[in-house]
Amino acid sequence: MGSFKGSLCLFFLFSALFISTTARAKGERKERWVHWDRANGQKRWVDRARDPAQALRLLLTYLEQAPTGRRLLAKAHKKARRLGKTLTDFVEGGKRSLTDITLVRHFHPKDWNRFEPRVRFQVRIDRELTMLEAALDLAHELTHFIEREVFNPYSLKFSARQFMAHTIEGKGGEVEAYIAECMVLDELAGSKEAIQAKCPKIRLPNGRYSPSKAAQLFYRVGQSYDTVKAALGFLGVSEKSVPLISPRHPAFISSAHEAPYPLAALSEYVSIMEKACRNDRRRLGLMEKKMREGPNPGEENLAEDLRRFKRSYFLRCSKADLFQLRDILGDRVVKGRALVYTAFRL
Repeated sequence: MGSFKGSLCLFFLFSALFISTTARAKGERKERWVHWDRANGQKRWVDRARDPAQALRLLLTYLEQAPTGRRLLAKAHKKARRLGKTLTDFVEGGKRSLTDITLVRHFHPKDWNRFEPRVRFQVRIDRELTMLEAALDLAHELTHFIEREVFNPYSLKFSARQFMAHTIEGKGGEVEAYIAECMVLDELAGSKEAIQAKCPKIRLPNGRYSPSKAAQLFYRVGQSYDTVKAALGFLGVSEKSVPLISPRHPAFISSAHEAPYPLAALSEYVSIMEKACRNDRRRLGLMEKKMREGPNPGEENLAEDLRRFKRSYFLRCSKADLFQLRDILGDRVVKGRALVYTAFRL
């Protein structure tokens, strides 16, 4: 918009889950939890058509065969229309399955405390998957696309505990996405037990899936238990407030950080806050420069805006030593460096 002069951009990523089985060497590819149809010679989903656009249409049609898939697609189409596009504008093939969410703030030229938030979405589905695998990943990623809450890292209310909980248990989070996969798997593949190694663990006697049982699986961190406890302790988060954290062997590994989900969420929190604080340092520098040069007409409140912004900045960016937290988490933050990017444009 012409009335807004600058933008700060943060990028969040939610990736399809992987099942953890045994410890693996660095860089070794994890086995997917659904693989039976590839073993039977099934083609990659992108090879089912002459071009990517047609392959995507075939994938959407295949997912639509499942009642859960139809419901997800209906909601996804509705959201796409609300954003002024079609669903196929938001979904494409990629190196791995993930959902990109980009938060952009456009600032008003005469009021540094006024901004217009914009959110961009992009869903990618791993090109190497078979049709069934891709349909499951698409169900997972559409759950994020439809429901995932977009956090505001510039708010004083944004915290590591909140981010971790919502990443796993929140609306459109990993638990809901995993259950959506299981439901689609039931509807498309029936009772083929060989491909349902994990879903029965969260199935209730009435045939429904239990969010609480799924959450327990996601909070298993294995050998990262002491690291997660140390990081939470550093942030002032009591063990009682995260009772599901367990030293049991991880059931799921985040493909983004190659770590159990609680550790991956904490690592992403550090990355997000580092970028948000860097954005705000740049914004602070521009405001201070403007003060030295003298406010323009209409910027009479700049001194008060600067005072309020400084207070907010130091409360958010000094309440925890991100460098020390990075040391506690080790190289997990580095591994997740692609999760967050920042841009400042005038």
